[in-house]
Amino acid sequence: MNNELDAIEFHDSKIASACNALPSKRQEGERDKKGRIKKGHTLNPYGLNIREARIKRAIEALSLPAVATLARLLESENHGAALGAAKEILDRTLGKVRQRVDVDVTVEHTHVMHLDALKRLNDKARATSEAIVIDHMASE
Repeated sequence: MNNELDAIEFHDSKIASACNALPSKRQEGERDKKGRIKKGHTLNPYGLNIREARIKRAIEALSLPAVATLARLLESENHGAALGAAKEILDRTLGKVRQRVDVDVTVEHTHVMHLDALKRLNDKARATSEAIVIDHMASE
C-alpha cells in the first residue's frame, strides 16, 4: 500500500501543471457547405460549458491525492481522524446509511374540509362588512 501512496504523492506534483494545461478549445462539430452544424452533430456533446468542464477535470485530477490523504488518515495515530477517514471511505463506497421513517397519514374527505373552510371564510367576510362601496370614476 505504501508503494501506491508514494505513486499517488508523486502524482501530486504534476496536478498543478495538469490543471493549467487543460485544453480550452471547443470541440468542432461537422458543418455543411454553408458553415452550419450538420443535423445530429453538436459542439457540446456533454452539455458542459468550458468552465464546468475545466472544473470537472481539475476535480478528477485531485481525486487520487484525496484518496491518498484518506489512506494516510486511516492509519493515523489520531483516532478521531482515523474514524472520520473510515466514515468517508465507507460513505463513498457503500453509500450513506439510510434512515427508515414510518409515516402514517390518514386523509379522508379533503374536498369536504376545503369546502367547509371556504364557507367559514365567506361567512366571516359577510359578518364583518355589510356592504362594499366602490367609488370609482371611469376614465377614457
